[in-house]
Amino acid sequence: MSDNQLFKPEERIELQRVLSKMNREQLLWLGGYISAAIDFAPAVHASYANPVIEPKVLTHLEEESSGAVSSPQSLTILFGSHSGNSEKIAQIARKEAQRLGLEAKVRNMEDYNPRSLKDEEQLLVIVSTHGEGEPPLAAQELYEKLKSGRGFSAENIRYSVIALGDSTYKHFCKTGHDFFEFLKKLGASPLRDVVELDTDFNTRLSGLIPEVVGQFATVNAAQSAQSSRPAAAKDVEVDIQDGPVEVEIIEKIQLNGRGADKETWHIELVAEHPALKYQPGDAIEVFTENDPSLVAAVLDTVGLDGRELVDIDGARMSLKEALQYHSELTVLTAPVVKKYSTFLQNETFNRLLEDPEQLSAFLAGTDVLDLLQKYPAELKAVDLVSTLRRLAPRAYSIASSPEEVGNEIHITVGAVRYEKEGRRRNGVCSTFLADRVDVGQRLKVKIRSNNQFRLPEDDNTSVIMVGAGTGIAPYRGFLQQRAALGHKGRNWLIFGDRHFTTDFLYQTEWLKYRNSGLLTRLDVAFSRDQEQKIYVQHKMKQNAGELYKWISEGGRFYVCGDMKTMAVDVRNTFLSILQSEGGMSPEESLEYFNKMRKERRYQEDVY
Repeated sequence: MSDNQLFKPEERIELQRVLSKMNREQLLWLGGYISAAIDFAPAVHASYANPVIEPKVLTHLEEESSGAVSSPQSLTILFGSHSGNSEKIAQIARKEAQRLGLEAKVRNMEDYNPRSLKDEEQLLVIVSTHGEGEPPLAAQELYEKLKSGRGFSAENIRYSVIALGDSTYKHFCKTGHDFFEFLKKLGASPLRDVVELDTDFNTRLSGLIPEVVGQFATVNAAQSAQSSRPAAAKDVEVDIQDGPVEVEIIEKIQLNGRGADKETWHIELVAEHPALKYQPGDAIEVFTENDPSLVAAVLDTVGLDGRELVDIDGARMSLKEALQYHSELTVLTAPVVKKYSTFLQNETFNRLLEDPEQLSAFLAGTDVLDLLQKYPAELKAVDLVSTLRRLAPRAYSIASSPEEVGNEIHITVGAVRYEKEGRRRNGVCSTFLADRVDVGQRLKVKIRSNNQFRLPEDDNTSVIMVGAGTGIAPYRGFLQQRAALGHKGRNWLIFGDRHFTTDFLYQTEWLKYRNSGLLTRLDVAFSRDQEQKIYVQHKMKQNAGELYKWISEGGRFYVCGDMKTMAVDVRNTFLSILQSEGGMSPEESLEYFNKMRKERRYQEDVY
């Protein structure tokens, strides 16, 4: 008998829904009930396709009722991280698994052999999505091997996937979904759909981690019942990082020259708190707030009183405060739009949601005020704040080295300002820093470690640094570090911006380093100083022979800037140089490139 004959689709859905909401005590009671029911039911042998909670749950409970004892099942927690969040969540999940009586171990995807799958019983995958739907570097090799599917089997594995991402990007949580499908094709049985976590995931973890890990524990609930009763889920420690620290602004300088058509700020902060220790290559997260004028316009559009009280993550506050400090207003994402659609009866809007390309075009440069004005709906205060995404801190690459500046942190901020449909729009954090805070005022910040963007451990290694616009920031920290510590390796900077006279950021410092010999080569590309635009990738091509020589001698290559265009163009140019100067085929150049990435010889800090 097939699984479709055994249960109707609606019956399977209902069964999955009920089981997924049960706690351990309820499942144990149900196990006894089923064991008794089996005595009166006809024997049926069937195969189960892709159950959310496998029939093996029932088998274990039946064994318990007959006195059989099996060993506790193990759980492998496999993480693939770019900024460290996946790893931290994995450690939290391990503690919760141990609390529930599971033998749990945490493994980095970077060090995991997929042939070990045959020995796994239960697998929790926690992985972020990097760039435009790409796996983080640490997960790249495992991703490719599981994608091929050759020589691997996961038939005896029960698994779940927690996917981290940023819903402002088109391919939100794509890597997690890919791993889910790879494992499914290899025969593994999912316990649930992919869990998607956005940038505000920290508020969800206290309930989510016990729920996800608890599904693994229910599989051997009969064995766990003999252990002491676990602590309540609310007692589980889920904080993945320290809270923000207040710092004082001690310097604020506009870097662009008079007449510039863009606005870039150099900001210096005092960083005396121990939580603000950093290395060159790290970033700093700034906790920002919305423009009061935008908040007022939103309140006026929806016709709500800003003094009305609402709850935000367990805290009671006014609606105005919730919108200004806790709600994302300047960036609109697909999940927010879909939530908002539940308050509308609009066929045009529904058709927009059904077309990914139209939806993507609609979201580009659109903010919450646009949505409320174009598609008005009758909302209560609680409806509005529950629909909106939480306001996430904005990250900026650190433009200094503690070896040079001591207990300070320097950042380089490009103010985002543009016009769309007759209304001026501003970046939420960049214009907060540019317009609404000044020297002597304080910010809330937090360090974001970036172990994927580091200077080489060998002081003699040569480095090539390619950056455009504010992508110059981490290289200022790199050169400060190498100068302060007396590193002997060669340094080559390739920098691009719009105009030489107004946009040569930190020009005096680069020239000083070049004159001292620390900066071996300096190549600049100012795109709008001539009729035909020149970008950093053109400078790479012009110096292809020398660039390949540095690389072939063991040099490291760094890229910092826009991921959608600049980083892609630089990568393609790099591959073409491997082919033209190294005599490689396209396949060989890609293999060489991937090898460099794995060896940390090609590193990207893109946004």
